[in-house]
Amino acid sequence: MIFASFVIAYWIRANAIPFSVIYIWPFNQYILFALEMLPIWLVAFAISGTYSKRKSGFLEFSKIMAASSLGSMAVVLWVFIFRSDFFSRLIVFYIWILAIILILIGRAILAGIRSSIYMVGSYKKKILLIGNSEPTTKHIIDEITKVRKGEYQLKGIIADHDLKIENVKYLGSPEIFDKLLKQNSIDEVILSDTSRSNEKVYELLLACQENNVTFRAVPAHAQVGARTLEFDAFAGIPIIEFKGTPLGGWALVFKRIMDFIVALIALVVLSPLILLISVIIKCTSSGPVIYKNIRVGRLKEFITYKFRSMRIEYCTGGAYGGHRAEEFEKELIEKQNIKKGSAV
Repeated sequence: MIFASFVIAYWIRANAIPFSVIYIWPFNQYILFALEMLPIWLVAFAISGTYSKRKSGFLEFSKIMAASSLGSMAVVLWVFIFRSDFFSRLIVFYIWILAIILILIGRAILAGIRSSIYMVGSYKKKILLIGNSEPTTKHIIDEITKVRKGEYQLKGIIADHDLKIENVKYLGSPEIFDKLLKQNSIDEVILSDTSRSNEKVYELLLACQENNVTFRAVPAHAQVGARTLEFDAFAGIPIIEFKGTPLGGWALVFKRIMDFIVALIALVVLSPLILLISVIIKCTSSGPVIYKNIRVGRLKEFITYKFRSMRIEYCTGGAYGGHRAEEFEKELIEKQNIKKGSAV
């Protein structure tokens, strides 16, 4: 929509609306300029908070207006710094107005598409509720099953004892929480039982983080050890979303970009050393320079690549030492592992 704003603004100005124009950039040159400005506008929108998940109508409008103003100021600043022969400054005003209008229209279209998807049942968030017989729990159940039934699917409720709630399945006690998360492919957990201790809530939070499940709770546990909290309202009830990491949305995107840039620079700077090490390995032993091995991560296994530091016959893996290397590894473990005690 930002790009469309640039294009339409050019068309309006090129057709002398409402004032005549003496000189105007060729369209190709202008399009290149628009493409150069797009990343700056996206950064302006990210800084203004327009990509946060929850916004009221007026708040969203104000953030879009602020972001468009920042983007337009960037255009003016670019013209000033580079002393460009940029044509009529009136086009900047057109871009600003059009960006606000078109982005609001675009977001309204996306909201309509999302609502349509929910209506046909193509995607519903699967919710697991941890509650009790208090009115708060029942109010949230009514919101999920009646008001927002097109958006959410209540898989059931967890409680310390069997709850008899109409049209709500009792799944069991919190002791089998982790098992229930995996069996029911849960997207989100809501804790409405405010009587639980901070220790118990923290255990639930950790289980959700390990299974990549959103965890939200009715306020009473804001002091629990999550580094980032996000406040919201559900069925008119204040609620807290616990985040395992402060990185999310655009912060995560920027971090990923920085990781890539820093790694690329490091590879270029260290390339002479990398080449020297490769030559030394190749000259001192037979086999590949790079050793590929499987490592265990927090959520799953992953492949890592490193300089080979052992002889090929001692490297585990089918492409290297194979069973012989694995047997040798077991012998070393039995021989060298002299520590005694139990795991905590």
